[in-house]
Amino acid sequence: MRQIIEKIKFGYKTGFFHIFSSNILNKIMIFAGGIFLVRILNKQDFGLYSYSQNLLEIFLLINGFGITEGLLQYGSKTRKRIKKEKYVKYSLKIGLLSNIFIFLLLILFLIFGKLKIYEAKKILLMMSLLPIFNTFFSIIQIKLRIELKNREMAKISNMNTFLNILGMLIGAYFYGLYGLITGKYIGIILSILYSFRYIKFTFIRWKKIEALSQEKKKDIQKFSFIALINNSISQILYIIDIFLIGYLIADKLVLASYKIATLIPVALNFIPISVMIYIYPYFAQNSNDIKWIRENYINLLKYSFFINIFISFILVLFSKTIIRFVFGENYLDAQLPFVILSVGYFFSATLRIPSGNIINAVGKIKFNFYNTLISGIINIILDVYLIKKIGSVGASYATLLVFIISGIIGNIFLIKYLYSKNS
Repeated sequence: MRQIIEKIKFGYKTGFFHIFSSNILNKIMIFAGGIFLVRILNKQDFGLYSYSQNLLEIFLLINGFGITEGLLQYGSKTRKRIKKEKYVKYSLKIGLLSNIFIFLLLILFLIFGKLKIYEAKKILLMMSLLPIFNTFFSIIQIKLRIELKNREMAKISNMNTFLNILGMLIGAYFYGLYGLITGKYIGIILSILYSFRYIKFTFIRWKKIEALSQEKKKDIQKFSFIALINNSISQILYIIDIFLIGYLIADKLVLASYKIATLIPVALNFIPISVMIYIYPYFAQNSNDIKWIRENYINLLKYSFFINIFISFILVLFSKTIIRFVFGENYLDAQLPFVILSVGYFFSATLRIPSGNIINAVGKIKFNFYNTLISGIINIILDVYLIKKIGSVGASYATLLVFIISGIIGNIFLIKYLYSKNS
């Protein structure tokens, strides 16, 4: 009992409960905002927005050239403030340059590309500058993370979510889809301005800080590039479904229903992600202490199993009631993919997300590359085949199978690695 109390005290002092409660609050706000958004926009507009957002996320697969992951890894490993600042300064530069490149790619796509849902082009153009602001804010968040300022990070995350949701809802209510996008811009810009109160002396210090050495730049670039590939392929598991449904079926109503099916299972990933946000810097700092990594990872698996199996059971058991109450009768056709994705949540939250993060933390990022590459290829093949055979529900089966495969492979590798080392 005494040990439990000590762990709770440590978690409070180091900001774990701030991060976790912040993510709960964020997801509640996002979820509530999504419910209101579904009610404000008609089903066709919601489908169009979902498809356009999905297209933007495809371009964002190269967001920052992976530099945010490199900053998290190298910024967490070094204990000196000056070195952390050097990594932040360099990462911000690379992140902003990469998003200017993404903007130019988007413009070329809008000029020369063809879409079956043509209206998405105008929406995509309106959202084309959002990645620049989002990357700037993400760098600020990671700066606070690597400095273990979890309370401050939780505050700016909450404010960002609140301002974005508020802007989107007010904009959508008065001006529809175009107002929604304008509200997103207002929300992220205000969030950045708010976050300056926690980093106000950073830019002044940068004038006196030397640039990273070429060797350090190469190290973080190498890590970031591999992380970019890993994250891109992992992200494909979430976004390729809607893209292929839009391409193969091209029905905004089907897109809207499938998007609804994904909202709750995907949103619940905040649970494992909150835990990983908190523990990742500690695992990275102790990456050479295999005994410490092994003991703490096994404990992580145990707790994750019991929590996530309970959540998935509730979602499956009350799936019809949840959809009817939250989204309305119009979306009851989303029940079957919702059930399948709820089962997928268990495997993703228990096996895939924890193992992938800890593998990165111990420096075995190349394995994640191969695992995510194979998973991504399998996912695309299964998506195309199953969507053609059984419609949008096939996409949810494909996602479930890939979560199972990638999660099991990741854990086999990690456990074998941890137990092959001398304690």
